[in-house]
Amino acid sequence: VGFSCRWPAAVSAAAGVALVVTAAPLFNLNLGFNGARSLSDDIEAKAAFLALEENFTLGLSSPIEVVVDAGEGENVFGSRIQDGVAQLEEAVAQENERAEAEGERPPFGSPITTRFNDAGDTEVVAIPVNADVGDAEAIAARNLLREDLIPPAFEDTPAEQVLTAGTTASYADFEENISAKTPIALAFVFLTSFIVLVAMYRSLVVGA
Repeated sequence: VGFSCRWPAAVSAAAGVALVVTAAPLFNLNLGFNGARSLSDDIEAKAAFLALEENFTLGLSSPIEVVVDAGEGENVFGSRIQDGVAQLEEAVAQENERAEAEGERPPFGSPITTRFNDAGDTEVVAIPVNADVGDAEAIAARNLLREDLIPPAFEDTPAEQVLTAGTTASYADFEENISAKTPIALAFVFLTSFIVLVAMYRSLVVGA
């Protein structure tokens, strides 16, 4: 304590550098999830996934699911909502064509399938992606759907809400949520540490 009070600037600078060095790995932390490719080559499931990717698309096993909710008591089979679904499928096809024309890998696979709940007020449109669930390409495909393709397709429909679900969407939402909350957690830890140190040593210099 005496040393800290005698040279507060030097101690504060040294402590700050130590904290930055200790926290440096946090800035490069990969919050993604491992997909099938990360499995050992000896595992049969990996061979099945790779065969699926080679002959169809890996996204068939975990497609991005677009949930079209018409609202309780409403009819998802209405022409306006179905026009929105058709427009979304057309937008997906056009995006694939654009990617192929530019020499890129199409973000989405086929076939696109749909299913309905028994009440007839919700439809799920399953769109395969040409990537493993934890890949950056899969996350980009989800962002493309959520931000660019879905809004214009359903903006003139009576659908109550249109959401993206599935493994890829869940992983992406988890990563975004953790990234958003991490600064709050760090601030809480630093503030609590400061308060405890000030209370223990009754010195703002030591706390800092």
